[in-house]
Amino acid sequence: MAIRVTAVNIDDIPLLAPWQRDFVDRFLLQQNAKSLLVAPVGSGKTATTLVAANEMLLQGVVDSLLVISDRPVIRDQWSNMARRYGIELGMSFEDCLHRQGVSATLQSLRTNGTEELIEEAAREKRWLIVADDPAYETGSLVSLVDQMLKLNNRRRSLFISRNAPLDLSFDSQFRFKSELMLAQSILEAPPAELRLARFSPSFSLLRRLQAGPTALDEISWRDFERLIASLLETDGYNVELMRGSKDGGVDVIAVKDLGPSGYFKTLWQAKKWALSNKVGLSVVRELADTRQELGASKGVIVTSSYLTRGALERIKRDKYLLGKVDRQDLDAWIHRTLFGKRNS
Repeated sequence: MAIRVTAVNIDDIPLLAPWQRDFVDRFLLQQNAKSLLVAPVGSGKTATTLVAANEMLLQGVVDSLLVISDRPVIRDQWSNMARRYGIELGMSFEDCLHRQGVSATLQSLRTNGTEELIEEAAREKRWLIVADDPAYETGSLVSLVDQMLKLNNRRRSLFISRNAPLDLSFDSQFRFKSELMLAQSILEAPPAELRLARFSPSFSLLRRLQAGPTALDEISWRDFERLIASLLETDGYNVELMRGSKDGGVDVIAVKDLGPSGYFKTLWQAKKWALSNKVGLSVVRELADTRQELGASKGVIVTSSYLTRGALERIKRDKYLLGKVDRQDLDAWIHRTLFGKRNS
């Protein structure tokens, strides 16, 4: 049964950055069964992928989109983001009959009874299969993608990652034929730094901070926000870096899946200020109001400076709802991320 394509018109989609548009154009021209997109956290990998998927659906290159991730919260975010581009994704092969695809976790695709559904769907449709980092690190997703590719050679797959595999392959049988490397320094780094890069999405930024205690003061306010997003992602959060503004508001939204306990949603307000300029009580009050308005579990002030006594007292009073990361805390966090241990 054919599904009516309702993807939004290309002209209605927000303009992509030059690197994003370049990747989409090259990806659409190439006929490789497997492709790889590598880009740092917060750079727009999801948007780039969905624009490519939208154009492929409109052009009739593929019939459906399959996004495979490793956690329910990532699955849901793909589904919500795809809707902005006019792509409706179901949560399983059973409920995608009248939708344009599926957003599923790898675990759900490996449960009993799904093998026949996957095989049937693979034979009937031309899929664009998107494997989200880090779902494929176990290797089991690679075999699933290979299985679907063998059943129908008219489909494509795109693996997206924040880090480059050490030799651009997962094993001797699996090699990508098209790559886009935004962080060229990752490829040029020696093996020890490559291993570190796997745990630090904004590796080049963190590397700059090793220059000395004043390095943090020299980065821009936007790089400061990117740094916070990177540290949170390294700590296991799913991170959304906001557009960026100097006039306050929420800069980073970070969500962690706690399993049976549910989701832990945090709002982060980044204050890249001089050491002599302390964060005051009014900033904490603003964040407290925003946290309540958005229904987050906790709001956190993170600053390159320190907090006033009044601000600290308010955070201490509402310690289950508010938190702070000041200069000393941030230095320790960066050190722990780089070296895997706390400052002694």
